[in-house]
Amino acid sequence: MRYRGWVIGALLAVAATTSALARDMTPRQVADAYLAAWNAHDADAAAALMADDVTYLDVTVGGAAERA
Repeated sequence: MRYRGWVIGALLAVAATTSALARDMTPRQVADAYLAAWNAHDADAAAALMADDVTYLDVTVGGAAERA
């Protein structure tokens, strides 16, 4: 479980490098903020950490979502 969290955090850090909000955050801060938003069921806060042209793939539900 801990490895999964680290991998998710690392991927988010890479995906969020062009987000205005995440630009001034460390990778750990991005991961912590994303996981906090996820656990709070706050999709807007989670999305704010991602780049404008992100393609989000959730393998647990088998779908992808793109920002317009």
